[in-house]
Amino acid sequence: MNRTNLSLFASSTIAALLAGCATPTGPAEISGEVKSQPNEVVSAARIYEIDGATIHRDSATLQSGRHTIKLQAMRQPGFRGGELKDITLDVKPCVRYLLGVKRQSVDHFDWEPVIVSQETIAGCVPKS
Repeated sequence: MNRTNLSLFASSTIAALLAGCATPTGPAEISGEVKSQPNEVVSAARIYEIDGATIHRDSATLQSGRHTIKLQAMRQPGFRGGELKDITLDVKPCVRYLLGVKRQSVDHFDWEPVIVSQETIAGCVPKS
């Protein structure tokens, strides 16, 4: 292979590799599947709605951007269930958000929706 062909080959190979890096923005995930103990103030939540659309699931996939998530506290012994509360997230691509319910104490009925943790989704490549 002469120098011109080698240069052309290298240029086209680099362009192809860079095009592969410009994949569409990866999806994000939300989950309410908090692994909690009975004496903890943070517990699991059910994802009831995303942006007004009812889904009734423990987890869902989202596109990046601002979303309003309506959570429902999971029924626990001695606690009422059914109350819905909103949390608004600025969702980043390729991030898994673990959402939950936080009470002031283990015997407190009122709760607030919280982001328990967030982590990068393995193998997901966001658009640069």
